[in-house]
Amino acid sequence: IKTYPYDGDTPAAERKLIRQAGHIIITNPDMLHSGILPHHTRWHQLFENLRYVVIDEMHGYRGVFGSHVANVIRRLKRICRHYGSNPQFILASATIANPGELAGKLIEFDVEVITRNGAP
Repeated sequence: IKTYPYDGDTPAAERKLIRQAGHIIITNPDMLHSGILPHHTRWHQLFENLRYVVIDEMHGYRGVFGSHVANVIRRLKRICRHYGSNPQFILASATIANPGELAGKLIEFDVEVITRNGAP
């Protein structure tokens, strides 16, 4: 399994390789908004096979910025439907009182909150 970061620091020469060979892409809302979603035809392999979207530190996506992130997620879901995928969204935060409410607002789905700690 090949994992690559894809952000503003990713050299242009590596971006095509990542689009074609990446199994796991680590990115951020800004790059998703400006570097991936507008160019979805170049990313068709990713969108056709996308199974999971993991959003860490979701407590940072509140207020005005959170509404912008929710719109980026809405666009992502629409493009996934276009390519025939329906990824599962996994959101995480250790520092928010009501994670289910925020997660539901961000992804516009009913969510299941898992609060138990599975660590040994």
